Amino acid sequence: MKKLCALLVLSLLFLSLGWAQSSDTTTRLSTFLQYLHSKRGFSGELLVAQGHQLILHHAVGDAHREPSVPASPGQVYRIASITKPLTAALVLQAQQEGRLDLDAPIGIYLPTLAEAWQEITPRQLLNHTAGMPHWEGIPDYWPHWSHQSISIEQGLALIGEMRPLAAPGGEFHYSSPGYFLLGCVMEVLYGMPFDALVAEYAQAHGLENTQGVVAGQVSPQLATGYHRLPTDSVVLAPHRDYSLLKGAGNLQSTAQDLWQWLRHTTPNIESEGSGYAMGWYVQQEPRLRLHHGGGTWGYNSYLAFYPGSEITVVLLSNVSTLPMTEFGETLEKIVFEGLEVSTPESTDAAAEAPARELVVGLYRSEGGHQLRLSEHQNQLVAQMQGNPPFVLTPEGGGYASQLVGIHIEFITDEDQVTGLVAHRMGQEFWFVKD
Repeated sequence: MKKLCALLVLSLLFLSLGWAQSSDTTTRLSTFLQYLHSKRGFSGELLVAQGHQLILHHAVGDAHREPSVPASPGQVYRIASITKPLTAALVLQAQQEGRLDLDAPIGIYLPTLAEAWQEITPRQLLNHTAGMPHWEGIPDYWPHWSHQSISIEQGLALIGEMRPLAAPGGEFHYSSPGYFLLGCVMEVLYGMPFDALVAEYAQAHGLENTQGVVAGQVSPQLATGYHRLPTDSVVLAPHRDYSLLKGAGNLQSTAQDLWQWLRHTTPNIESEGSGYAMGWYVQQEPRLRLHHGGGTWGYNSYLAFYPGSEITVVLLSNVSTLPMTEFGETLEKIVFEGLEVSTPESTDAAAEAPARELVVGLYRSEGGHQLRLSEHQNQLVAQMQGNPPFVLTPEGGGYASQLVGIHIEFITDEDQVTGLVAHRMGQEFWFVKD
């Protein structure tokens, strides 16, 4: 009896410690979410859970801006490439049912596909090792085809014209067109549109708000998508047609549905050594993490699952061009390492930043990277070589962009700017002015 009482006391002690840790974690997560909203332009929601236990589910920002409607948990978001893990689940279901051979030539299922792609396999498409390009492989994809509603035949023809980047079964080359082919294969195997197949799968798994994107849909439940411009201003997201995104990025869902799905699904992480397996990026260290991000006009998404602890992290936003993987990695440190998060404050907020005309110019790092600062519409704009420009504002004696997460301090010699130090993600990058 004494042993039993002792065990009960120990159990209660561990439970209380667990709840205390959970409470601390919840506070840190909430603080970080507020930081993302106030300093990084994030609008949307965060869900963190362990198994069947919800740790945090909060929303910040606006679901709709005109008129202003605050975001609330349960909003629907377009999840872009998080569609891929769900498509992979459908493909593996077809294999288990004996409908599909993962190692059979894709031409068996899509005989009208161009000969250059007839011998690639569903397994290679799932793991992005078919040698197939991403959207850059389709000429005029962004200015033209991304806005057009196309048929399966047109999609297969466009893909048929793409040139392979590598021999099948070898190198990793991320390819959304490859997942479009998988979506087409599913339609052939089941004799129904991909969206209808998703609807059946969603119903079977208790996913109440997961479905294909409906063109032109306007719904209070669907958060309105907004696009962030290089000037840090936000506009209504441009139109994008989702017909060529079938299987690759054409679904919308909620944080609850994605959690529900992972609670009752065991992802297949058979890898070919590329760090990507059956619809998931696979990180082995410091702990096993299966994750995927998504981005489209007006929406960003991030989903992570940690099999060892059954932790699920869902981050959904109705603002595009946010660094969601960076956010996700910080969330991992908060959950697993107890990272303390606070809104960064300048060490010398009263210091004046140098005048814009003194800092404009081209800067070079020892590694050969180029950073150009220029004036545009009475603002200081920065652009790294090959990357989109972004606006800098005075902060703490230098200039900063909280949306990009960078703070720049300038090096001067006799009132002349000779270089700069860029602080980002805990690192320093030194540049010399030309």
